[in-house]
Amino acid sequence: MYKALEQTEDKVVKKNIPASLQLIGRYVNPKAWGPLVLQAIRNELASFYTYTAPGSLKAFGYLFAGSLELLQPGMDISHAADQLKDFVAAIEKTVINFIDIEIATHLVESLDVMIE
Repeated sequence: MYKALEQTEDKVVKKNIPASLQLIGRYVNPKAWGPLVLQAIRNELASFYTYTAPGSLKAFGYLFAGSLELLQPGMDISHAADQLKDFVAAIEKTVINFIDIEIATHLVESLDVMIE
């Protein structure tokens, strides 16, 4: 899915992969997907692929946004708070030191999806 997020030629894939990630985020506990995505962001998982880190950075935003979709008024994000804290730590430790235009674009997109 990380590689598919980097896909720009196929408009169907470009449209459906983010929606798929949001559905995964909505219905799968963040404790299940969080560690895998965070390891990829930190380049600890499949770092030999060029699309892993940038794709995981984008994927986190969609997954996290999906995990918040079923919140009812008055509920907090405590079920996903650890993943958000770990995401910020991974960005601070790994991404910020090596940021370029492409990674900055992915980070902004991810944050934009999370805020929406």
